[in-house]
Amino acid sequence: PFDLAELQGAGCYGGLDLGSTTDLTSFALWFPDHRALASWSWIPGDNIADREHRDRVPYREWMRAGLIEATPGRAVNRRHLAMRVAEIVAPFDLRKIAYDRWRIEDLKAICADEGIELPLEPFGQGWRDMSPAVEAFEALILNGELRHGGNPVLRWAMSNVALDTDPTGARKPNKERATGRIDPVAAALMAVGIWSREPAPVAYDFDKPLVLSA
Repeated sequence: PFDLAELQGAGCYGGLDLGSTTDLTSFALWFPDHRALASWSWIPGDNIADREHRDRVPYREWMRAGLIEATPGRAVNRRHLAMRVAEIVAPFDLRKIAYDRWRIEDLKAICADEGIELPLEPFGQGWRDMSPAVEAFEALILNGELRHGGNPVLRWAMSNVALDTDPTGARKPNKERATGRIDPVAAALMAVGIWSREPAPVAYDFDKPLVLSA
């Protein structure tokens, strides 16, 4: 478990999976120094009972627990989403937000209209970008270095994931083969993936002689 309030000012990396306006949209923040992963998701507020029946998950229970937010209407409201993401990231030292290029232009236009500045960086959904993200994410899990507070929405999405593998061994999620929605995992993969691209910090060994030059 971890308390987001205790991570104020901490460095973090985001992942945004917009999905369809009529389905789940997810956002994740990865705090590498604390090995903490936080996740948020949004669904349209209309016909929640029908959505529960279709997806076979307790959306209303998750909403009461604050794990999923509903936006008014039959589609996820992009303006509401932009405002909420800006509100979520405000207390932290946000470095980058990785995003899927699909459907991002509307959100960028809304951010410009509202004066919202987010460090958005494109993140491909193909082998080149997603395979390293899958490897980094998997390594964190296997080493017991990923804390998610037992988030049931993230657990459910993870149980739905199906991976494609190419002849070189590269892997990426396949939404078409998934057994259910995987948007929270896609957002988490992008957050960890964009962080894993960062160069490792330079380490100095002060037990060895150092040469200083002007």
